[in-house]
Amino acid sequence: MPEAELFPKPIAPGLFGWSRYVPEVKTECHSTAIQDGKFLILIDPLEIPAGDCESLRQVGDPTAILLTNGNHARGALVLKKRLNIPVGAAAEAVKDLGFMPDFILNDMPRFHGLEPKALPGGGPG
Repeated sequence: MPEAELFPKPIAPGLFGWSRYVPEVKTECHSTAIQDGKFLILIDPLEIPAGDCESLRQVGDPTAILLTNGNHARGALVLKKRLNIPVGAAAEAVKDLGFMPDFILNDMPRFHGLEPKALPGGGPG
C-alpha cells in the first residue's frame, strides 16, 4: 500500500505547500503555509476540504491568511470562516479581491516576521 501523502506537504523546515489545477484560470495554483513557532500563516490558500483543516492544525495553529495580490482570493473566505481566522492583504489589492480584508498589510511593517514588498509587474497589491 502506498504511503499517504502528507498535507500540507513539507517543502523546507517551517514551510509547507499544496497545489491544485484550477480550470477557471487554466493553471496549477499553489498555496503556502509558514510556521512561526506554534502559529501557521496561510498564504494565498486554495480551499481545502474540512477534513484537511485538522492536518493544518497538526502543523501549527492557523492564525491568519495573507493574500499576496488581488487575484489570489481563492479559498480565503471559506477558510476564514472554517478556521475562524482573519484575512490580511495590501491596500492596493482590495478593489480586485471583491471584499474588505480584516487587516491591511500596509499598516504594519512586519507580520510574524514577514515584510510585505510590492513586485513590479505582479497583480495589484
